[in-house]
Amino acid sequence: MPTRKMSRAFFAVVLALLLLVLPAQALAQESRIAMVPNGSKTMWSPGRFVEIPGFPGKRIDRRLLPDVAWLVRRYDLRITSAYTLSKGHEQSGEHPRGLAIDVVPARGGSWASLARLARWAKPAGGIPRKPFRWVGYNGDKGHGDPSHCKVRKGCLPHLHLSWQHGYTPRARAAPWVNVLRFRPLDGVGHLVETDHAADPILGLHQLEAPVDLVQP
Repeated sequence: MPTRKMSRAFFAVVLALLLLVLPAQALAQESRIAMVPNGSKTMWSPGRFVEIPGFPGKRIDRRLLPDVAWLVRRYDLRITSAYTLSKGHEQSGEHPRGLAIDVVPARGGSWASLARLARWAKPAGGIPRKPFRWVGYNGDKGHGDPSHCKVRKGCLPHLHLSWQHGYTPRARAAPWVNVLRFRPLDGVGHLVETDHAADPILGLHQLEAPVDLVQP
C-alpha cells in the first residue's frame, strides 16, 4: 500500500519532469514565432501543384507554401485565386503556372493591411521586391482596393502577387522559382546567424519585425 512518503516522492518526480519539458516547449514556440523574411533565394527542387492549407480547392506550386503561409498570417489575407487555367487570367502569366495568388482581406483584416503589403512587395520606383515578379494593385487595370477597382464597373477588388521563375508552359511546374528566405530573430530582434531557418508553415504569429527586415 503506498505510503505518504512514496506519494510525495512520486509528485516530486512528476514536477521535475514538467520543469524540464515546459521550457523546451516554450523555446520551440519562440523559434516558430521569431521568423522574418530576409532576402530571397532560388529553389531548383521539383515543383508540384498542391492544395494550400486552409484554402480548400486553391492550389499552388508547393515551393511557394512557406511564402504564402507567412503572407496570409502576417497580413490577414484570404486567397481568392491561385493556380488556375481559367481564361479570366492572363494565359502567359503566373496563375496558369501555379506561381500567383489573388488576395483580399480575411475576416478581421483590412484593405489598409493589403496596402501595406503592396507597398512592401513593390516599394517606391515600381520595381517589385524579390522574389516577386509582378504586383498588381492600385493603378493597375483590373486590380486594387474598392475605391480604385469598382464592382459596378466590372472590376473585382484584389491584390495580385506573382513570383519570379524559369520559363515553363502553362499547367507545368517551372524549373526554378525565387522565394523568400526566412531567418530567425533572437529575443531582442536581431538576426540569428544560422543556415537552418524553421519552416514558417509550422506556426508564425503576426509580430512586428525590424523595419529593415520587414516593412509592413
